[in-house]
Amino acid sequence: MQFDVGADGRTENIVATVCSDQRLDRASRHALSKWLYLPKRIDGEAVPEAGMTLRFTFRYVQEDGS
Repeated sequence: MQFDVGADGRTENIVATVCSDQRLDRASRHALSKWLYLPKRIDGEAVPEAGMTLRFTFRYVQEDGS
C-alpha cells in the first residue's frame, strides 16, 4: 500500500501497489482509509507527508481453523 498522511493525520491518495485479489485491494484501501496517524511535525507545525508505504498480509483460514 502507498498513501499520504495529511496534516490532520488522515490517510489520503491510497493505492494498492501489489495485490493478488481485487476484493483484498478494496478491503485494504477501505481499512487504511479509517486509520489516523500522528502527523509529522516541523517546527511544531503538523505537515503532510507523502509516499508512506505499508504491507497488509491476509491469510485464508478454513472454518475448522486449520
